[in-house]
Amino acid sequence: MEIKLKTEIKRLNGYSFLNEPPLGKGTFGTVYSVYDTNKHIYCAAKCISRKFISDRGLNEQMRNEMTIHKKLKHKNIVEYMDQFSTVNEIFIILEKCNSETLEKICSNYYMLFGKHMSVKLTRHFLIQVSEAVNFMHSKGIAHRDIKLENIMLKFDNEIPIDETNIYGYFYYNTEFIKSWEKFEEIMLTSAVKIIDLGFAKELDSKGTKSFLGTPAYLAPEVLKKKSNELTPDFSYSSKVDTWAIGVMTFHIITGEVPFTINKNINTFNDLYNLHKKGIYTLSKDLVLTMELLDYLNALLQFDEDERINIDDMVEHPFLKTEFEKQKEVLIKDLITDNSSHLILSTTKRKNYISFGYDKKDRISKIDENLLVNDKIIDEIFGIQSKVTIYERQENGYTVISTKKVMYNKLKK
Repeated sequence: MEIKLKTEIKRLNGYSFLNEPPLGKGTFGTVYSVYDTNKHIYCAAKCISRKFISDRGLNEQMRNEMTIHKKLKHKNIVEYMDQFSTVNEIFIILEKCNSETLEKICSNYYMLFGKHMSVKLTRHFLIQVSEAVNFMHSKGIAHRDIKLENIMLKFDNEIPIDETNIYGYFYYNTEFIKSWEKFEEIMLTSAVKIIDLGFAKELDSKGTKSFLGTPAYLAPEVLKKKSNELTPDFSYSSKVDTWAIGVMTFHIITGEVPFTINKNINTFNDLYNLHKKGIYTLSKDLVLTMELLDYLNALLQFDEDERINIDDMVEHPFLKTEFEKQKEVLIKDLITDNSSHLILSTTKRKNYISFGYDKKDRISKIDENLLVNDKIIDEIFGIQSKVTIYERQENGYTVISTKKVMYNKLKK
């Protein structure tokens, strides 16, 4: 495809800065579109003020980001290409993605079609995110800020788009606005690119203790640092990334995050306790697959030791089994009463959902951690197993509902 160079406003170190709006703005700098006059390709230039970095004592963090990024050459991590400096600014040259963040694409998808991303499309994104994070962990590096805003999409230049910008192509092309199927057909050709390694860190067996990241995506073990349960031996591992992928998965399919700060949950200690309570819900109108439910359940585990590790995550049936062969389920068919949401838990889940059939009816002991509005729900053991809902009474608990559901838990 022939590329017409936009008006140049300045040239530095062989890079032509183009007269167009910034690609993005962050806490540490602004990203601009540039043209590499030597390689004849478009790139992204992250511009950071030297004074900003110096005033905040972030010089070491800046060097750490560049050192780590240079080591991470993977098809699903935005490529680090070059770096140069001027008297006042530092420029990091990166691979340019011809789309928006996944957060913006998910939001606009809902705006256009009144629905959230399909399971098939969700799986397409998560296969690539999981592979990239697995690669990072294999190098001993944790990202520590995985979220939809740090995922970009890149499309093949064979798509008829204007100057490698696919965003306008979608939203001004009536063929795609009228048909989510057409939209998804193109989306399924996209390559995921993880961006922003500002919080990335090389971890050893001792883990790390830094409190950083995006609140809604923070793992319980990170929030513990700001909780009333902080202990002297506090630390956490790279499994914070698998928790964040769980939050991201939930966000893609529902448009919301499972746990967030609001008017009732307004401190990090409150958010930690909400995680510990372990309750999140899925709307009855959702159509998912049992494999996706299991994947979500395996990732969103409060106990770091019970949470699935990255090696097992990339081999999970949701990612490895072809979408057409997965078992579709309507969430309302799993709800045990007349409520509008399926209640799931992040605690005491030592097994994962399986997809076989176990006709034995077994009921566990009451789990005090599953208290919801003075009701508690038993752990679920098998497909066609009983789930008993109890109501708190002065002298104990009284059974108010028992119903069979299609769940089965796998491996201890």
